[in-house]
Order: sequence, then structure tokens, then C-alpha cells
Amino acid sequence: MMASLKQTQAAGLNGCLFSGSDRAALPLENKAGLWRPKETPKMSSEDIIVLLKPRQTMKLKEIFQHGELGAAIAQYVGGDAGAALSIWPVWTKNLDVCGTQHIEAANKLTKDFDLNTGADSHPFWGHVKLNGEVCRGVIRVRADETKASLKNKVKWREGEIAYVRKLGKSNIAVLTFVGRKVPRYVHYNCECTLVREYKRTISACFRCGTIGHRVDNCPHPDVVRCGYGGQHVGATEQRLNEHDCTHAA
Repeated sequence: MMASLKQTQAAGLNGCLFSGSDRAALPLENKAGLWRPKETPKMSSEDIIVLLKPRQTMKLKEIFQHGELGAAIAQYVGGDAGAALSIWPVWTKNLDVCGTQHIEAANKLTKDFDLNTGADSHPFWGHVKLNGEVCRGVIRVRADETKASLKNKVKWREGEIAYVRKLGKSNIAVLTFVGRKVPRYVHYNCECTLVREYKRTISACFRCGTIGHRVDNCPHPDVVRCGYGGQHVGATEQRLNEHDCTHAA
């Protein structure tokens, strides 16, 4: 019996078996590996995922209190579809992730619209983020094309294109294909157009000099700082104002 007790005690020391009070007394460095909830939501595989971003410079966390953003989106969608939304505000990225299984709700969210809070109205736009077995590639198109015009001009005859997105005012379009294989080419206005690999980039904002978001949805409307020198300078919608830049040490 005594030998068994000693073996148990040894196992407790070597195997790090502690009581609840012992665990509470552990130093903080031993708790560094404890689980923390991730900010990025894990949506249902059955959901249609829509990303919502502001169409003007604003910081969502300062404009909407807890619960207000979800209430405004649900009110805009309306009905049972609005009540069944799953809404995840991602404050650090200044965007909102919505999950829905209603086609009507997804259609209402994937357009330009306004959210009302009291007497104020705030402009938003949304786009679909496809879930499941999909892959992405990019092609070059005319700079004056839009998402709507490309929908009928770009074809993949051997498979299905789930979504077409134009990157701002550039001549690049991102194609989302159903499946895991990116085709070598697609037909754009009946021309065989080479498809290149889509590589995610880190968004950077010249308005406030930080990374993680683009200038079109900068959460810092009053900060116009040079990302190289840290100076506070003016800015237009396209670029910083001319200034003598002294690089920060």
C-alpha cells in the first residue's frame, strides 16, 4: 500500500498532476499556452458568408456600441432572415462578418446600403466570401470593367466560376472557382486569358501609416500620418499631400 502511494506521488510530480488550488498558484509564464478564443469567426459550412465594410472613413467600434451593429444589420435585412443572421463584428479589422442561409438576405447585403443608428446613417458595402471547396486566381481585364460587367464576359467552359470581383480601379479581377484546381486559362470576351495564382497581400493604409486595412475603410478619420516619417500631413482620396519626408529612425 505504501509503495503504491509513493508511486502515485511520483507520478504526480513527474506527470505534472495538480489539484485545482495548485493550478491557480502556477506562475503566469506556465499559463501562456492556455487556449484563447480566436477573433476570426468559424462559420457554419451551410452559411453564405458576407463581409461588410464601411464605404467611408469611420471607426466602427467608436460609432456602434455593443449590440447596435447587429441590431442595425438585422433591421436592414428584416423579417425572419434578419432574425436568423449570425453576425461577428471584427473590430480590429474594421469589418463585420455575417452568416446567413437565406438567399434574399445575402442579396440585400451584397450591395451598397446604409445602416441607421438613431438619427445617423452610415454607408456600407458587402461582398460574398465563399465557403467550402473553392480556389482563386487572377486575370487582367480592362480598367473600366465592373463586377457586374465581368459576370457575363468571363467564362470557364470546363468548370464553374462562383464569383468575380474587380480590384478597385485596377485592371485586375479575382476569380473564385468551384473546386480545388485553378485552371490555366479562362475566356474573357472569347479571348483565352491566362489565369495567375492568387496571392493574399497585407493591406496597408497611407492615411494613418498602419497595416491591416485599406485607405477606403480606414478606422482613423482624423489621423493623416506619413508611414515613413510619422509626420501628420494632409491627404486626398488617392495619396498623401506633398511634404518633406524625413524617415523615422
